[in-house]
Amino acid sequence: MSAPSIPNLATLRSRGGPRGRGRGRGTAPGGTPDKTEGDQARTKDGIVQQTDNDAASSRASAVSLGYLQDPYAFAFASIPPPRRYPLINRGTYVRSIAIDRLVKFFLDTDVGSRKQIISLGAGSDTRFFRFSGVSNLIYHEIDFASNTTTKVSRTLENYPMRAVLQSANTASTDVRVAPGKDALYSKSLNIHPLDLRDIYTTSAAQAKLENLSPDAPTLILSECCLTYLTREDGTKILNHILHQMLRPSTPAAVVFYEPIKPKDAFGQTMTSNLGSRGIEMPALHEIPTLEAHRRRIKQLGLPGTGARTVYDIYTGLPGPIAEQAPLHNAHDSSLTQPPPTITASDSDSEAEGSTTPRPSFSIASTDTTTLSSSSDDNSSRTEKRPSEMWITPQERERVERLEWLDEVEEWKLLASHYCVAWGWRDGSVDPMSEEGDSGGGGTKDEVFSRAWGDIAGWRREEERRDDELHGVASPGGAGDMESLLGAGGRGPALESGSRTQEGVAGLNMRTRTFTSGVPTREQLVRGQYGRRNVDDG
Repeated sequence: MSAPSIPNLATLRSRGGPRGRGRGRGTAPGGTPDKTEGDQARTKDGIVQQTDNDAASSRASAVSLGYLQDPYAFAFASIPPPRRYPLINRGTYVRSIAIDRLVKFFLDTDVGSRKQIISLGAGSDTRFFRFSGVSNLIYHEIDFASNTTTKVSRTLENYPMRAVLQSANTASTDVRVAPGKDALYSKSLNIHPLDLRDIYTTSAAQAKLENLSPDAPTLILSECCLTYLTREDGTKILNHILHQMLRPSTPAAVVFYEPIKPKDAFGQTMTSNLGSRGIEMPALHEIPTLEAHRRRIKQLGLPGTGARTVYDIYTGLPGPIAEQAPLHNAHDSSLTQPPPTITASDSDSEAEGSTTPRPSFSIASTDTTTLSSSSDDNSSRTEKRPSEMWITPQERERVERLEWLDEVEEWKLLASHYCVAWGWRDGSVDPMSEEGDSGGGGTKDEVFSRAWGDIAGWRREEERRDDELHGVASPGGAGDMESLLGAGGRGPALESGSRTQEGVAGLNMRTRTFTSGVPTREQLVRGQYGRRNVDDG
């Protein structure tokens, strides 16, 4: 499909309601004034719920076209799913592949050893089910209760998903559903209905995540979740998980997917579009560049860091391919091999008269993305030069054959305003724990260094202009850390008069779309954001 104009992605939503979420007081998206805090909270609850529905539809669209393999996606979307613009489908693909790569390398290291993942604002995400072949994995999802209720219901009602859960929990007593049916607890999957701020504002007993292991190597995932909070609130949440819920000796890591660069012309238009719908992203302005994300991660006590834009991840760096090891291994086809696809209703293109036929897909299929646990094959990607090749040229060619994308310049601008950032700390093994040796003295546990150490994510010189525009000091400059994140201790300085979040429901939810608020083609033509940036940036 070829769209006649780049869409205003604030309008790319299901026909039934708005997407995204408002924040604070005032007028709710849609123009209806909030009369009471209760009305405001209920309005925001509905918006949050709808964003998850829209994201599920977007993922199902990408799966139906062959971008991704995920049979579980259709449990959360209409059948057939609506067809999204090629720009949206490609963004959904890169976002999913990049995060899956990092997750997979972690799980592929020390295969069979106990590991843990905590997903913030998980919504309808299917990653637990897609990685169901991994043994000894504890998975936690935290989200607003309206979304966890849906997640628990679909998990129990959908046969393939229920089968995955049952296979990981052999005894019927291994799976427990809360009376309100908004929470699920088991040895493998745990779904927690929780506002993330409650993690650090309530007592330790109330905020405890059931079945959380304090000493299993742990990966925290946050896909556009913390960007809706202030940097202060987000850092409090992360610090509490990293330094209170987990032991200091526990290997731990974070992966963020976030928008960036709000002050350039494209970013200003993007945030203006969002603001017109009552959507604010405080952390976007407080952590505005790749380097700012790296520094924030280091302030969390995670010395290993990396960050790249979505465009970087999709294209890789130019240079001799022989010098770079692709960021994939023998299991890679399970992440990128196109699945059978399902007929999709082209709701976004019907107005254009598109009649492009869509392949068919059997919803009864139980094919899934799994990991072999027979061996640790990290050796297949051990090269002297850290790799920038997240996606091979062959795979990129396959993706570009799926749909015609004529908004090439818009794609570059858009993909350059979203990033994946990651960071980690190595741990030490307590000799008295079940993971430790029987002898005296702990040993170094470098699971994340071994998993991610060959992924290039350091600062590049071409980032300098973005840092200067957004007031991020150059590395090593006077006060570069303190000015950005606050001096002393972990996390940012707590500023007096910080904005409160009274009456805001569901702040722990991530945005479920790749490209909310992207400028329209009309804004592009009027020169409201810098087209010249395509050539010089």
